[in-house]
Amino acid sequence: MTEMRPLTQLVITPSYPPIDSSVTLINIRIIEALERLGVETVVLTATPKDIDLTITPNLLRIFPSHRRVYRVRTYERDGRLLKAVREILKKTPIHYLPDSHYIWTINAIKALPGIFKREKIDIIHSISAPYASHIVAYAAKNISDKPWVCNLVDFWAAQPAEHFDRYRSWNYWLQDRCFEKAESIVTSTPEILDLTASRYPESIRSKF
Repeated sequence: MTEMRPLTQLVITPSYPPIDSSVTLINIRIIEALERLGVETVVLTATPKDIDLTITPNLLRIFPSHRRVYRVRTYERDGRLLKAVREILKKTPIHYLPDSHYIWTINAIKALPGIFKREKIDIIHSISAPYASHIVAYAAKNISDKPWVCNLVDFWAAQPAEHFDRYRSWNYWLQDRCFEKAESIVTSTPEILDLTASRYPESIRSKF
């Protein structure tokens, strides 16, 4: 009798050790909980070299793992020229659609075909914030047609941040496309569930 191999999830998030944030810690707990159920994990995340987030190398010792991790660059701290370009882009929609990790988004999408060629992925699992995770997962879904779990650890388009107001309707459009495409939508709190799901028809609410 042939032994069935365990399910393998592709976790997509820039927030993964040694990147130090509350979201990173939440992501690790989510991944570990699924792994205790027998799910194997492949991670697509950011190279710590130049991401504009706090880096704590000790996190790699605190959370050691056998996971296969693919890292792509963000170029968020790379030289004066790119810094100047990013300052200009802060005044445009691209910096907020859905967030400032747009170079990582492009590079992560470019990495997807190689990952699907090398790995036997069964499930796509994107975790936000950052919300760029879901844009990459949308591309992964189109490339592979694997089931997609869209995991909201925080509000996306409904978040109360003032800087989001100018481009909120555009982010709702992105959120709508992702929710339509995903097979399942998971939230971390009842508040996120209630507020996010309330704007959608039953065809989308049934995915929560």
